[in-house]
Amino acid sequence: MKTVKTRHGDLNAGTVKLCVPVCEREFNGIEQACALLQEGIDVVEWRMDFFLGKTKADWLNALHLIRTQIKERMLLVTWRTKREGGVQECSKEEYVTLLEWMIASGEADMIDVELFSGEDTVHHLIQLAHTHGVSVILSNHDMQKTPSNEAMMIRLCAMERMGADIVKLAVMPESKHDVYRLLQVSSEYSASKDRPPAITMAMGSLGLITRICAEMSGSVMSFAALNKASAPGQLPWEQLLELLRLFHAGYGNSQ
Repeated sequence: MKTVKTRHGDLNAGTVKLCVPVCEREFNGIEQACALLQEGIDVVEWRMDFFLGKTKADWLNALHLIRTQIKERMLLVTWRTKREGGVQECSKEEYVTLLEWMIASGEADMIDVELFSGEDTVHHLIQLAHTHGVSVILSNHDMQKTPSNEAMMIRLCAMERMGADIVKLAVMPESKHDVYRLLQVSSEYSASKDRPPAITMAMGSLGLITRICAEMSGSVMSFAALNKASAPGQLPWEQLLELLRLFHAGYGNSQ
């Protein structure tokens, strides 16, 4: 897979990166959440859709607070739309403006852009991000089902074709077979060295194994809860870190 270097580290260097979300409504909550960060957490995701910002200054001050608190960890900035599991409604214009502010701030390492936010929006934000040295995760979260293998591969390849630095696919399994299928598609996509790195997962309790065996399926990042989960099936970060390490000791060292 292609290498993604950010201001604060290489995303796909070494073992699977552990990412935790900051999902707070106010400044005090953000500061308290960031105080919980410990060694072993590689990436912090600011879930902007939880925050009750009213002005541009609110958003930029919150971003600066997080950047200061997390020190040299990589910072991913995300507005998750309600249709893909977010908590606040947001017009397309607001979505674009917020991400433009984050890109231009110089404090984010990566931004998340949703694949289905519209082709023009995707191209605009990717071009702007790359101008400012910010990497882009192009993502899709199916909160209802696990699409067919063909549909999942089409989405990942569409993200790659549109210029994503990292592709991300999260699905909701209805059976164990759905989980196996997600792992199969992830492994097949990630087998090529010419493709961008992938982040994949099946959500909910059925999909728990996909967060643990990310290394086997080619996924470069796994998400866990810091103090609040941002998606169904996230383990507390201490538990996932230990499981990732155990998996690597057994699987990674045998490769």
